[in-house]
Amino acid sequence: GRRPEHLFDGIDSSPSVSPDGNHLTWVRAEFPRSGESALMIAKIDGSGARAIATRRPPERFVMFFAGPSWSPDGAWIATAVQRYADPLGSRLILVDPKPGVEKALLDRNWPLITQSAWLSDGSGIVTVASSDENDISRLRLWLVPYPSGTPMRITPELSAYRGISVAAQGDLLVSLMGEMS
Repeated sequence: GRRPEHLFDGIDSSPSVSPDGNHLTWVRAEFPRSGESALMIAKIDGSGARAIATRRPPERFVMFFAGPSWSPDGAWIATAVQRYADPLGSRLILVDPKPGVEKALLDRNWPLITQSAWLSDGSGIVTVASSDENDISRLRLWLVPYPSGTPMRITPELSAYRGISVAAQGDLLVSLMGEMS
């Protein structure tokens, strides 16, 4: 019943709302300086926006068809980092939203990782990623167990996916699929 309000500019990824509904997180390009990118956090009303992690070239946070995801307990934000140098590679990292402490979730570089979404019970993250370094356009859905485990592909070879969202109850997921020919 309220009118939409402009909160802030500089949202270069899909935003994610914290489990308690009090904060947003997103990726911002060209921040805090030109060529850099930042994982941002702010109160839901747009106040208190600040960077909790930054990347400088040759790395940056993945932005387009991508975005961070809060863990169900609010303790971590999962997001992808891309290395834009030889060799190319992506990592799925976790960032603590309070002190900004980071840890890698996947133990190796992937050619491309984009959007991620936590399972409602916190046991894993569904992510859109390519494991094929010869064709990074073949993005599949993968289940990355948390806190550790071997990632498992959950979609077929002949399709490509963009974006992912998991229902709060954890029994459904939605993604945009395209068939590869």
